[in-house]
Amino acid sequence: MKNIVWILNNYPPVVLAGAEFAAHRINKWLLTQGCTITVYIISNEVYPTEFEGICIKPLKPFDCYNLNLEPNTILVSQLWATRFAHTVFDRNPHCKYIEFVHYVDNTVISQYPWTMREFTLVYNSNDTKQRSLAIGNWLHSKSSYIIPPLIDQPHTHTATKGGWVTLVNFNKDKGADIFNQLAAHDSTRKYVGIKGSHGTQEIPHSNVELRDPTLDMEHIWKHTSILVVLSVYETWSMVASEAMIRGIPIVAANHIPALKENCGDAAIYVNRTNIQECLDAFQKIESKYNEFSTNALAHSNSAPKLDELAKVFFL
Repeated sequence: MKNIVWILNNYPPVVLAGAEFAAHRINKWLLTQGCTITVYIISNEVYPTEFEGICIKPLKPFDCYNLNLEPNTILVSQLWATRFAHTVFDRNPHCKYIEFVHYVDNTVISQYPWTMREFTLVYNSNDTKQRSLAIGNWLHSKSSYIIPPLIDQPHTHTATKGGWVTLVNFNKDKGADIFNQLAAHDSTRKYVGIKGSHGTQEIPHSNVELRDPTLDMEHIWKHTSILVVLSVYETWSMVASEAMIRGIPIVAANHIPALKENCGDAAIYVNRTNIQECLDAFQKIESKYNEFSTNALAHSNSAPKLDELAKVFFL
């Protein structure tokens, strides 16, 4: 039985965002493999001591220097908590370390300490790996994999035409300002925005229904006919993956390589600032809805499954 310890800044149910849900989905899979899991949170937020079978504990940054792990523990981290995880890793030479890389820029790279010890990097897309190559080649001296945030859920819903046009995380970086413009130009469709855990949430247009963050995303997907992903940037898009597994077509920004890597032909790609082009994409999807829905479902079925993680954690 493997002992898994995560060092994180955020986690559900307090922060409901893609990377956090990705970590939680990995943990639920690890539970099925007989692992014991502890998530240490470096945050001032108040967390429950347990969430869906996962033990959660607070950890002050200074206490990373004194966190002693059991032999053969697998230490895991991601995003801005990695600098603290490296401190723990350096002080526990008997542990294996796995780092999930969702986002790479100079700010993130500057937090990586130099270490001579072997550890494993798991990139969420080829685009993320190529960006890290451009910033810091030393990252690639370690063993690495490309495994996207994985979805392994039953197909509980088949999408139907005539439902919501949905945007998840109603901030400007995710395209909330564009979404408001779409709603202002189109009174024929129901526009629904879901508040997110990151970024300043925008004020919705009068034709947009803005809903609070929720753990019950099944209710959202059940009513969604088209998912809009008109972000300024993405390194994968968990919501796109969630939509495709339910056969929900996607209208996505055409300037983001990782979105094309994720969605393939399950999306129509548009200039995110061209309102008419976006509206034309909605109409195109609606005119051949079953075809686009089938493409989305087929694309999701070809994606890697959670068992792909076995080679990272257990080999």
